[in-house]
Amino acid sequence: MKKILVILAIMLLVGGLLWLASYEKRDKNMDKQETKHEEKTVRQAAVAGQFYSADKNELAQMMGQ
Repeated sequence: MKKILVILAIMLLVGGLLWLASYEKRDKNMDKQETKHEEKTVRQAAVAGQFYSADKNELAQMMGQ
């Protein structure tokens, strides 16, 4: 019975260490991806003129600017 508990404890320890290592690696990869996508793009308005005016000046006036 003690052998089973020791083996189970070792397996949990090793599994936890492997999980931590993969989590840290994934976190570093996410940081790299964020720095790669620093260039921002602006997509075209999908509903311009449907829910609000498509005219830039009219829209600015509606917004009080």
